[in-house]
Amino acid sequence: MGAAGKRQQMRSVEQSCLVVDMKEIFESSKGSYGSRRMSRALRALECDIARHKATRLMKEHGLLT
Repeated sequence: MGAAGKRQQMRSVEQSCLVVDMKEIFESSKGSYGSRRMSRALRALECDIARHKATRLMKEHGLLT
């Protein structure tokens, strides 16, 4: 596997960990968190994530308000 493949694999692992955290936050907020609050809550957990990335991941995984 080349360097690009390793980076992509690491990115997918990081995203799957983010999604687990996002689902927990979303469920604990009773589905009321949108992408802005979600990205803020993830940053409080020391996850570096932009709002637009949070939006994309939330849409991909059905975490819609």
